[in-house]
Amino acid sequence: MRTEWIVTAEDVGEKLVSFLKRGLQQKCSLEFSLKRLKSFIDAGYCRLNARKERFHHTRLCSQDHVELVIPEIVQNNTGTLLPTVVFEDDDIVIYNKTAGSVCNEKLEKLLRALLVHRLDKETTGLLVCAKNEKTRDYFFEQFRKRQVKKEYIALVHGSMKKDHGSIKNYLAPIQKFQGTTVYGVTDDENGAVFAHTDWECIQRGEKVTFVRLFPHTGRTHQLRVHLCSLGHPIVGDALYGKEEMDMVASRQLLHAEKLSFFHPITKKRVEVIAPMPDDFSRALQKTMKGCTSVSL
Repeated sequence: MRTEWIVTAEDVGEKLVSFLKRGLQQKCSLEFSLKRLKSFIDAGYCRLNARKERFHHTRLCSQDHVELVIPEIVQNNTGTLLPTVVFEDDDIVIYNKTAGSVCNEKLEKLLRALLVHRLDKETTGLLVCAKNEKTRDYFFEQFRKRQVKKEYIALVHGSMKKDHGSIKNYLAPIQKFQGTTVYGVTDDENGAVFAHTDWECIQRGEKVTFVRLFPHTGRTHQLRVHLCSLGHPIVGDALYGKEEMDMVASRQLLHAEKLSFFHPITKKRVEVIAPMPDDFSRALQKTMKGCTSVSL
């Protein structure tokens, strides 16, 4: 998350760290301690007039340009993990969502944008937000027509025998677990929703498989349920997964890696990619040593 300010006459002479504390409160409704803000400055996350500023006590001058990048690993005062921006213009902002962020009204308020779709709390990756209702409605229509193309990556239990496949079935709620609705595959179409996912192996190990997923519909828990129905639940998935090997992950290793859509203004197709998070990368290194990639 990047925020910037231009110093006005009334702020001249104020210490940089104090300016940032007040500026974040007023502009983003974020509360950070002076100690935490000093650590951001020490780490090089602050720029003054396009140059890194590492002295928190620097006094500001009129028309100084101040920029601050809040690292994605930081938590704000609400406990919500702050995502980083991977694409932004006047109408759209796309974030690389961190694990632990809940896609709800609180997150919309924090990001100061309208959610176009949602990701599960522990799923990471691309999250599209609109800066106005017209853009949000345009995206809703694209999702309805299935014009938005999505790709996910996941690490799943077991060595998958096939290199690729397609799953088409119906999903419906089957039970409640600790306040969370559990979904499952059903033969009864009454009250269920159709779900379609294509998948392919990227790398196959002895106990796990690294896969790429292509959801054609966007149902709740769709990818998690579909992989579970194949007998290969996602590593770290506390709801649909297995306990064995989950010591390699503290959350489900599912990442929304790639997204393409038609821009609401230019009508040209835009493609964005979110880099693999560190915990996913570490799990791959730990479980895929000596394994070879699958040739499709």
